[in-house]
Amino acid sequence: MNQESPSLRVMLRRTSLTLKTLLATLVVGVVTWGVLDHWQTNHLKNLFHDELLHSVWQRALESRVTLERKIFTYRDALTLLASQKRLDSYLKSAAHKKQVRKGLRIHNAPPAWLPDQGLLNSLMPLPYLMLGDGEGRALELYHPITTPPPAKALLALHKHARRAGEAGVMISQVENTPYVIFVQPIESSRTPRVLIAATPLSDTFLMDQLGANEDDEGIIALASGSPERIIASNAPQVVLPGTMLGELEKEFIIAGKTFLNLQGQGGARTLVEMVSLVSSEVSVEKSRSILITERQQRAITAFVLILASLLIMLWVTRTIRLVSLRMAEFSKENLGVDLGLDSHHDELGTLSLRFSRLMAEMVTTRDDLREEIEERKRVESEVAKLSQAVEQSPAALMITDMESRILYVNPEFTRLTGFRPDEAIGRNPNLLKSGETSRDTFRELWAALLAGKTWQGVLRNQKKNGKRYWEKNTISPIRDPDGQITNYLAIKEDISAHIALEREIQLARDAAEAANQVKSEFLTHMSHEFRTPLNIIKGCVKMIRDNGDPLEEKRERHLDTISDGASHLAAMIQDLVDLSRVESEQFILHEEPCDISPLLAELHDEIEEKAQEKGLSLEMDISPTLPTEIMLDNARVQHALSNLLSNAVKFTHEGTITLNAWYDGEPTARSGTLHFVINDTGVGIPEEQIQAIFEPFNQGDLRSNIRGGVGLGLTITKRLVDLMEGTIHVTSEPDQGSTFHIQLPCRKVWRPQESFNPLGTTSKGDQQALLVSHNPVARMILKRILEELGLSTIELDGCQASSNFLENAQAARFVIIIMDCAHQPDGGMGEVMRIRLAETVNASTPILLLGEPTEQEENETPPPRLPEEVIILPKPLQRDQVVDAVQRYLQE
Repeated sequence: MNQESPSLRVMLRRTSLTLKTLLATLVVGVVTWGVLDHWQTNHLKNLFHDELLHSVWQRALESRVTLERKIFTYRDALTLLASQKRLDSYLKSAAHKKQVRKGLRIHNAPPAWLPDQGLLNSLMPLPYLMLGDGEGRALELYHPITTPPPAKALLALHKHARRAGEAGVMISQVENTPYVIFVQPIESSRTPRVLIAATPLSDTFLMDQLGANEDDEGIIALASGSPERIIASNAPQVVLPGTMLGELEKEFIIAGKTFLNLQGQGGARTLVEMVSLVSSEVSVEKSRSILITERQQRAITAFVLILASLLIMLWVTRTIRLVSLRMAEFSKENLGVDLGLDSHHDELGTLSLRFSRLMAEMVTTRDDLREEIEERKRVESEVAKLSQAVEQSPAALMITDMESRILYVNPEFTRLTGFRPDEAIGRNPNLLKSGETSRDTFRELWAALLAGKTWQGVLRNQKKNGKRYWEKNTISPIRDPDGQITNYLAIKEDISAHIALEREIQLARDAAEAANQVKSEFLTHMSHEFRTPLNIIKGCVKMIRDNGDPLEEKRERHLDTISDGASHLAAMIQDLVDLSRVESEQFILHEEPCDISPLLAELHDEIEEKAQEKGLSLEMDISPTLPTEIMLDNARVQHALSNLLSNAVKFTHEGTITLNAWYDGEPTARSGTLHFVINDTGVGIPEEQIQAIFEPFNQGDLRSNIRGGVGLGLTITKRLVDLMEGTIHVTSEPDQGSTFHIQLPCRKVWRPQESFNPLGTTSKGDQQALLVSHNPVARMILKRILEELGLSTIELDGCQASSNFLENAQAARFVIIIMDCAHQPDGGMGEVMRIRLAETVNASTPILLLGEPTEQEENETPPPRLPEEVIILPKPLQRDQVVDAVQRYLQE
């Protein structure tokens, strides 16, 4: 048995619900048939009582529905009255405004804002119609003369009107009397107005809506309160208003109880219950007649019940299947989840299983929605922060549409321009235009904006009070998610003070430059005037020594002193002249290929003699990583290093002076950094004076016995290093020595045979030609002609690349340069002049320029003079022309 029980449960679970229902119905039918006779005989009265209650309950439900339908009909009629033109015209009239000032007015005949009596009775047969303000307070009241005056509380319905909700109908207690209240806002009115209708729930109202009572249908009554009292009925002669509902249970059967269903039509409202009352005598009479026929129908009833149960269960089973199917479809279409089909359960089990799965998916979806809502809240918070930032921005902001209408300005805009938001919004930004900004500036502005770019510039604008000011603008497009421009954002800043300061600085700079120019001219002139007598002194000393007569030792010392003093004075004058040239930017770098090793050897020979005179040792450590040729200004590098080494000898009494030099850069890279480190064991520099030693005429806090010169050596060295875009660093300790570290950016000399070719290089011959053209076909033809002449070629794509290429390829010497620059506006003459003016080995290389003279050159009289070694060959080209021109240069 224990092994068969699970199988039986599985079988029952898999059996169709319809079959299980049929078996259960048959069993219930047989049992019911056995006990039905006894049960119905003993409890017939109760059964009839229940049946009677059911029929009366249905009557109550129908009556409630009828009453609610008519209530909502009156609501719709009130909506129709609120939209009539007569009411709209009245609200706009002076009579209404005058009446509002007078206070409440009561009409016994239809006023001007209502239709005539007949139409009004057909639309709204209610005793009270009021015209109220937006809060629901009565301004005018109409009630027929046949109806009693309204209660005072009815004239202050603003508390009830606010609770009427969107549908505008509710039931509320007014001075202990339930009223049905209808509220309809009048939307066409300029000032808030509402139309209110009200009627008490009385016997008359109930009979008008449901009709009078009939004995066999029962009495319909409305009850309210606690304990419940009758407030109205359709048989007032039988059931008096105010009667306690509990007292009627002795004479009547209270069958149907239901509340008037005005759900959603108000907030806190009065609950009104509709009840159906049936006389006990009527109930007894009807039960007697039924008892006579009940026994005859008993057998039929049992059969009908069994059949009805079966049909109901069939319908229920079909409904369960449909619900299960719809649930699966809903899950698949809306949630994207297939609930599946379970063949191990009946219809109810399948529904339960699918329901459980659906609930799980809905919980998951709910959690996802919560996360999405939280994310939206976070985004809204960020948007709020951004809005605050815009409002509180210290910069003036303005947003316009595509038609240049101002849509938004922040408070800073008002402070800057004087225009309030209501004065600026809707207008064109040219309200700030002063007329002093050039048209070219506005053309550039719109060209950038129409291209979808951000424009930055300065405008000369004027404020609301007419004051002119300089304004820095940054205007950028605002795009939608699809990338389309929808608006423009302008960020404005008043820079009038900044421009005024710049003008003052420029004036001061011009004055300083003028003074500096005068100083430079003075030093240059005076240096010449000083050198003349110095040269005379040195020449005279030389003549005395070369006279041939032996000199006394004392006189020889005097001559040495004179010669040393003259040389020292000449060096100081040269330092002053060099400083003047550096400060006036008269020093021009002349970079050329050079080998750094001979330069350092020459420095070693120059400084070693001075070092040996003081008993010092001079050492140089030159790294093998130094390139053989680099692009540098040899003279400026030597000048800077000489100053540092001379200072090291001057301020060192014993020990060693060391110069280290190395190159820092990738072996295959063309650029790198050249390092020079000069170390001495001299007197050192206090830390607080290290920055001051590069200032003119500053020798630090040194003892007078070791001073020399005027303190310009380090100043000139620093200016030279800065001119070469390098850096110089100093580390020093008193009585320990100093270390000066110079870093200079440099580039190695590029040789074509050691590098990649720009567009391909042939390898025929030792002579090379540079071929420049933007047309690859033209390059191919000219390359073939040059190869036939025994020349290898280097090709460049584009005329504008030639001068830059020649500057970077210092060591590449070409026998001829052929340039196809007809597409350039100047025919390539600008590029030719740049090649001629550049300090390269190809500055004088013959140039063959292909193309016609420009229109400007043809119109000039006399025709412009071409640079030397430049020939123009007109197009279309002939092969013989190119060959003759190239051969002529090769022969020369």
